[in-house]
Amino acid sequence: MSIRFGQLALYSKNKTELAHFLSELLEMEIKSAGEGVRLIADDISIIIFDDPRSNPANMNMMVDFFVDSKEELSELANKAQFFAYRFGLLAEGQDVGEIVGPIRGIGPLSYFFATDTDGRKWKFSHR
Repeated sequence: MSIRFGQLALYSKNKTELAHFLSELLEMEIKSAGEGVRLIADDISIIIFDDPRSNPANMNMMVDFFVDSKEELSELANKAQFFAYRFGLLAEGQDVGEIVGPIRGIGPLSYFFATDTDGRKWKFSHR
């Protein structure tokens, strides 16, 4: 059996803001998709729909993106910190480490978590 990743569908309080955040962070192209917004890069497709009632903090989801090197992981963590400031994700007095966690390691695995504009957590790893 061969299974491929189709697309990731997300619901957001503000699909446009989330699309711009993820587009810049993950270097994905933004396209219109009916009532949604689609992000496309290589073999990855994410579609985002508005749902003002959505509360990502209550959603159980874990998507783990892998990069090719520890250097890329470090660059991505730095970029995530920059976009956390740029998109105003930090509350007054909040530390950027609460939005973009430090790079951690378990054996050969290095990873960090980043929080998007809706409060949803994303994991980025290198093995």
